[in-house]
Amino acid sequence: MASRSARISLFLAGTLPALAGLAAGHPVAAGFLFLGAELGIWALMLTGGVLDDLGKRWRNRVTEWLDQAVLRGTSRFGKRYREFLIDTLRAIEEQGPATSGFYRPDLDEVFVDVGLVTQAPHLVSPSLLADQQVIGVDRRNLDEFIDQEQPSVLAVIGAPGSGKSTLLRRTAREISRHRFRNRRTVPILLYLRDHTDIIVGNPDIDVATLVRRHLEVYRLEDPARWFERRLRAGKCVVLLDGLDEVADQKDRTVVSDWVSAQVARYPKNDYVLTSRPQGYLSSKVDNALVLQVRSFSDEQVTDFVRRWYFAVERRASRSESVDVRRAAEIAANDLLDRLYRNPALYELTVNPLLLTMIANVHRHRGALPGSRADLYKEICEVMLWRRQVAKKMELELRGDKKESLLRSLAFGMMEKRVTGVPRADVVEAIKPSMRRLSRDFTVDGFLSDVTTNGLLVERESGVYSFAHHTFQEYLAAAHIRDKQWSKILVDGVDDVWWRETTLLYAAWSDADEIVQACLDSSSVAAFQLAYDCAGQGSELAPELVERMDALLAEVYEPDTPAERRRLMAGVLAARHVHGLVRTRGRRWVCSKPITSGIFWLYQQDVRAEQAVNAVPGGTDPVRGVWGGDALAFTRWINSITGNHIVYQLPEHDDVKDVFDRAPDFTVWLRPTAKAKQPKLWVPKGVAHPHSVNSEMLASHVIGDATRVAPSLARLLLLQSLLEVRVLAENLEGELAQARANAMARGRTRELEIAAAAAHARSLAKDRPLRLAQALEGARDLAAALGLESAAAVTIEVVKAIAYANKADRAAAIARADRLADDLVDELDPDFARIFVLTGKSSARKSPDRVMGRALCKVFDTLLFKQPSPETWATEFSTAFLHHTLDFQQKPIVVSPGALADSTHHARRVLIDVAGVSASEEDEDEDVYEGPSAWASQAVFALEDVAVPIFERKRDLTPDTATAIRLASLCLAAETPTLRTGVLSQTFRQIAAGVSLLERRMDGQAVCNETIMLSVS
Repeated sequence: MASRSARISLFLAGTLPALAGLAAGHPVAAGFLFLGAELGIWALMLTGGVLDDLGKRWRNRVTEWLDQAVLRGTSRFGKRYREFLIDTLRAIEEQGPATSGFYRPDLDEVFVDVGLVTQAPHLVSPSLLADQQVIGVDRRNLDEFIDQEQPSVLAVIGAPGSGKSTLLRRTAREISRHRFRNRRTVPILLYLRDHTDIIVGNPDIDVATLVRRHLEVYRLEDPARWFERRLRAGKCVVLLDGLDEVADQKDRTVVSDWVSAQVARYPKNDYVLTSRPQGYLSSKVDNALVLQVRSFSDEQVTDFVRRWYFAVERRASRSESVDVRRAAEIAANDLLDRLYRNPALYELTVNPLLLTMIANVHRHRGALPGSRADLYKEICEVMLWRRQVAKKMELELRGDKKESLLRSLAFGMMEKRVTGVPRADVVEAIKPSMRRLSRDFTVDGFLSDVTTNGLLVERESGVYSFAHHTFQEYLAAAHIRDKQWSKILVDGVDDVWWRETTLLYAAWSDADEIVQACLDSSSVAAFQLAYDCAGQGSELAPELVERMDALLAEVYEPDTPAERRRLMAGVLAARHVHGLVRTRGRRWVCSKPITSGIFWLYQQDVRAEQAVNAVPGGTDPVRGVWGGDALAFTRWINSITGNHIVYQLPEHDDVKDVFDRAPDFTVWLRPTAKAKQPKLWVPKGVAHPHSVNSEMLASHVIGDATRVAPSLARLLLLQSLLEVRVLAENLEGELAQARANAMARGRTRELEIAAAAAHARSLAKDRPLRLAQALEGARDLAAALGLESAAAVTIEVVKAIAYANKADRAAAIARADRLADDLVDELDPDFARIFVLTGKSSARKSPDRVMGRALCKVFDTLLFKQPSPETWATEFSTAFLHHTLDFQQKPIVVSPGALADSTHHARRVLIDVAGVSASEEDEDEDVYEGPSAWASQAVFALEDVAVPIFERKRDLTPDTATAIRLASLCLAAETPTLRTGVLSQTFRQIAAGVSLLERRMDGQAVCNETIMLSVS
């Protein structure tokens, strides 16, 4: 035995180096020599009939070494094979559209990875369109599942045209191009439809033999069992496309079992099988992980269209110049814009095949959605038979015959007003026609065919429906045209159920009869249908066109009857909002703001306040709309358009997605669950139209001080009169209190009383005398303001009260009361109503009961500062703003439509907290000072004056604006600590709001709020 081992060693030492050298230069010959050497080694080791341990070890080592050597020696075939795959899989797969000039771009030019998600096979939708069950689930690439440490068996399931075959072709190319970075470096791609007969005839055939036979057509021969060796070594990714395209169920089961057998035979490799859902459910592969193909997202639709157009334009011009890129970009943008404005078409773009067909139609016919009927026709043809012809698949029933059966079914479903029917109803609808078409083709065969193709979908419990309602409507329209049953559509012009079917019919046929019926109707839906039929390109009789034009023209005539105007307003509004744009949030928004003309029709119809300067027939966006107007307009347009679509204000992200660049207007957004009023969307770089900063408020206060200086001066005189009047009335009280104190202390009664009286008189005289002196110094100001006489009388009354004895004091007070009444009568009514709450001279307790603490402090400052007439307004503004306005505060943003609610809220809160103690409200404050008696009443007067203006029931005048603004700021100054300053902020918002209204009225503020609508 030892001598035999030695002989083997000597044999290997002499033979293997020579064979290795031969392999480098002659790989095929070396392959045969390697096999001969292997047989020789086996013969040596088997001498004596029993293998010893040394022989076993050498046999394993030699076998492994020989495999690796053969693999290295045949590397040139591997290179040729990879180049073959890269070249033959360059273009996307032929789909068979009828569009002339169809161009198949290279995979690399247009490939967009659809993405995959794990899914139970029975939950994978067979529909051509999006599967709602997987929305929101993360997309994963096929690369994440293959070429892992442990091999994978994957079943990639998806609807027709969802990109399954394209994904396998791309995967094979990528592995071929980047073999050095992969564990498994050999892609094997087989289309099962091309090998069904071989597999069914010989189920024991292995995948290596199958691919070898396939490559013989291309004169590619693998040396030394190249594929078997790589499969055994686990170096392959086996890609098997189209299990569902094996038409016969028995054959499909055999093929599925064959796939499972290959996995068992070569278990170290990755396997990826593709199929439509129905084909896989009936013939599953053992232990396969099912992955569902995802539909295109909005971003992927855009990416694909841009890639596709650039590939087409580059091939057409054989250039990559700037002009080519620009042409591609223009064309792609045009297609995307058309799709965004047509929801019925855009919903089809989630399917890569349908999107490719749409791009072809747009490229070669230059029209979407005007050729919508032609597009649906082409889609049906491709799904029913053109793809099969392109793939050289046998057809048991001609495509036009299958479409004829589906037309009959679709019409029956439209008549029953359903989108899904049980199998028995499908059989009943198509069986009579099938007897005339083919005796050999069964109902089961037909249903299997059309559901596999994806136009008809079997949903739960044996209920069938079309992949999209649009296909049902198109096929029904085609059936009506073929049978010449247009009376059904004439009778249904008021019924929105038949709307799309009618429009698709009108795209091919004479629509005069339908349009005539629409115009004779009295519904908005029928009128809208008439104009939309005309928009389909139908050639209408001239008298119908003239009648339609006349109806539209009369809507803005002043003598048009209200009912007629409302009817045509519904038509115009519906036509305007018909163009919708798809957003990334999968919602639809009308990209065109509501026009001034349509808003004018709204105001006429609801007799709304003409707060917005809308123009009859205006085509520019309406501007200056309040939030409440936007909500009311939305309710109106839903009431007059007469269709099943519900319009509402858009959401923030929806509006942002619509514009390529920021517009010069702002848009009202849908209110949230917490907010009653809609919010405003303001594009980046555009100033918020409701923003009022401290500087703006200050400028209004300065303007107020200049314009209403006489009124402010009258309030100053009134304050002086009331103050000395209160001091005089309180003199007797002071004396009575002095007597009581003297008696209590037991001191000499007369001395105490005399001292107390002297002190009281001193106090009573000191302040009036100071006031009198100050008023003397303000005579020039009074004269400049036309108040010289009132100021002189005030000085006399102040002095008389100060020096009069008890008997004369009553007469002086009576004179003060008459003067106070005169001063109040000369004030603006709203100004007096807010600042003189208790009614002329009936206020007897303190001056701040009349005008509040802040204004009293301002007047006291001014009275003793003695400003000149020229500086009065400036000095007043400076002192007033010092007491009432926080210049460090951020700009206030307040919606005009929310001002009435804010005023009501401020009144409720101030009254609620007016009597709360310091310990309850402001524990951290040194002193709690609640609102004055004036504030507790002024807030009611402010509400009475301001709310009718904020609700647009009264016009805003400059004097009223001043009264509201100054009163709100005075109230803000009196409530700085209430509810942690929120109430003070609310009063400043009211002041800012009335200032904003005044600025808009004067043209100082931008009015750019408009309305856009989205579909609910």
